[in-house]
Amino acid sequence: MAGLNAKQRKDKRLMDQIAVHTRLEPTDRNARIASLAKQLFAGDNLCQASFSDENLNPTTDAIRLNPPKIVTAKGQEATVRDGLF
Repeated sequence: MAGLNAKQRKDKRLMDQIAVHTRLEPTDRNARIASLAKQLFAGDNLCQASFSDENLNPTTDAIRLNPPKIVTAKGQEATVRDGLF
């Protein structure tokens, strides 16, 4: 978990308190994953990608990923420009 040091992560009481806010029920987790998969494979996210070689000419669909909207605890929106998100 980001923002916690090793000692804090080993503290079971602290992790139990955090889990109330971060743990998802299995049905909710499944619904969120299904929703994400549906968004990823929606027609507007797919773009055509072609690769050519002397002997091969395969084509495949690629998925265009957009950075997530991140809102801080104070309600400010953080902008992700590049890198891992």
